[in-house]
Amino acid sequence: MKTRKQTIDIAENKGAQESMPIPVDTPFSYAIPVDLLELIQPGVQVTVPFGERYSAGIVLNISEPEKDADFKLIPIHDVVYAEPFACAEMIKLLEWIADYYICNLGEAFRLINPSVNLNKSSLMVKRAVSDVEDLRKSQQELWDKLGDDWLSLTQLEKRLTRKNLLHRIHLLKKKNLIETFYKPPEELKIYKTVDLFSLQQDSSKWTQKAREKYLIEATPRYAKALELIEYLKTLEGVERNTLREAGFNSALLKRLKEEKVLMFDETHQKKWKEFELNRSSVFVCDNINMDSGKLIEPLKNNRPPGMTVNGHRQILIKF
Repeated sequence: MKTRKQTIDIAENKGAQESMPIPVDTPFSYAIPVDLLELIQPGVQVTVPFGERYSAGIVLNISEPEKDADFKLIPIHDVVYAEPFACAEMIKLLEWIADYYICNLGEAFRLINPSVNLNKSSLMVKRAVSDVEDLRKSQQELWDKLGDDWLSLTQLEKRLTRKNLLHRIHLLKKKNLIETFYKPPEELKIYKTVDLFSLQQDSSKWTQKAREKYLIEATPRYAKALELIEYLKTLEGVERNTLREAGFNSALLKRLKEEKVLMFDETHQKKWKEFELNRSSVFVCDNINMDSGKLIEPLKNNRPPGMTVNGHRQILIKF
């Protein structure tokens, strides 16, 4: 199987340091693929190879890799969201949490680094030998469901109608009876294609038939088309979904496009909107000293839920 890692072009003199949701203080460095270069910035959530698996991390900063390093940086696999997941103030706040509560930076970042909506890497399994003998019953059951083609852990769980298979896979691999690898998650689509429609204001460019129908005859039979023409007279680049919500169906749009009454274009828009912090998080970010990483003053009145009076004992971050 081909992976992104084998075909990727790497941006020169650019690297990203990321915090992973694990109990370590040191950020991890990764190379930045050329096609993701314009999207990578501090606060962006990304998926990266981590050991055999793929995990989610948050970019802390962009730096220049060491020139004399005796190792090669692994490239980032994909960007989860097109906009920064954590603002500069939130990153500063999490560094303060790690310092104040004496926990690792990775543990602090775990508060805002959910992986529920991420496409995770899949464990793939297949036989390494054709025949086996003297296996335990539970291991034999798993072996019988395997073949020469790769199967995912999810597929195996469905075939065996049970989910506690990892220890059996580990034992069979230890005996060199099976092969395993982690399949990278599918790349997420950062942009979506949007159809845009505009009215061809110069009616001389319409087809002859269209001019006769909508300019000369203009009978009630063409009421919906005339309504759409009137609707688009003062607008430009209206999305298909907007027109559909306004009561104009795809068949009508297609017909007017063929009659050259409508001009059609495509554009790429970001698929995800920028995250908005909730009231608690905004309140904390607004009251944090960027130099010291501490709250500016004790929080006495109108403090958000989850915060005590002095603002130092407990901070609740939720999305």
